[in-house]
Amino acid sequence: MRLITLVFWVLFLAIPLVAQTAVGSWTLGPNWTYNRNINNQELARIAMQGEINKRLLNSSKPAGKNMKRVQASGPTSFRQSENLMPGQIADKIKGTAAEKEALKLALGNSIRFYENIALAKGYPSNDLSFAMLYFVINNYVIYRNIDPAATDVGGKTQYLVGGFYSPIYSHEKAVFSQLRSQLQRSSELKSMKDEDKQKKTELLAIYTTLMWHRFQELARLRDMTGLGAIRDLAESNVEGFVGAEIEKIGIGKKGIVIRK
Repeated sequence: MRLITLVFWVLFLAIPLVAQTAVGSWTLGPNWTYNRNINNQELARIAMQGEINKRLLNSSKPAGKNMKRVQASGPTSFRQSENLMPGQIADKIKGTAAEKEALKLALGNSIRFYENIALAKGYPSNDLSFAMLYFVINNYVIYRNIDPAATDVGGKTQYLVGGFYSPIYSHEKAVFSQLRSQLQRSSELKSMKDEDKQKKTELLAIYTTLMWHRFQELARLRDMTGLGAIRDLAESNVEGFVGAEIEKIGIGKKGIVIRK
């Protein structure tokens, strides 16, 4: 399955973070609240794929003990209600009542996975800042961990770079603070209702969770065509989000930075 077709619905939030003269100095683009259409059929197809559906079910169980939590506060957070998007997306898909219910469950499990990650790492899941962090970090990690020059050596496809890359926790927290600070100064965000922020958060959670599980499944299958496509998608997502070429983007103690 080619994931490249999903790129247009990833960017529903359209948040270009444009680097200014000083490294680490950022500003949100003026149209970050812009919404694009979602390819519900493609979303449903990935969520209901056998192995991915099993992963969602197994990984949606309650998380263990969490780290010291960052409290949800200010305009970036919202009063959370029952999930909104799984039912809305399922209702737009052609199928029987049973198929719609199964899809709703799978999409709900995607959100539960996101919430468990937030709980385990000490972030507030009902905060748009964390949903943005979840999206950009996971796309960056996927891109950095797929080798575009992979070859078949001795019958085993070498699809990952040497040593799995993941940013350290303090650098991840710096990105979270960076994003939250920018959002808190956004007049558009302050005028948004809790329901609007929850919908955007759930869409980022669903999309990113499905993309992550798809990446793991492609790696398990050693599907180089699929891995190449998802690497391209991750590159496009990060560049669209940050507003710079991915090879110039770094994640460090100042958060997201642009290398000259």
